[in-house]
Amino acid sequence: MLFGVGILIHVLPRYFLSGSGVPGFPFLASIIAIFSGTQLFALGIIGEYLARMHFRMMDRPSYAIREVVAVPESKGTA
Repeated sequence: MLFGVGILIHVLPRYFLSGSGVPGFPFLASIIAIFSGTQLFALGIIGEYLARMHFRMMDRPSYAIREVVAVPESKGTA
């Protein structure tokens, strides 16, 4: 995202001062870089959240036994 902002800061003054290059392409490339960086940043936050939840759940059993009840012994087979 910072790379895209850097490109935009470089491209806009250069375009307005010299007017060279393909019209619209540098601006479009910098905007795509900014939004791509934003998406990757958001994906990193989601991944960090999922990783922390995964490691937090690793320390816990999947179920807990509250009480053990004795099973009555059967007097014979049916």
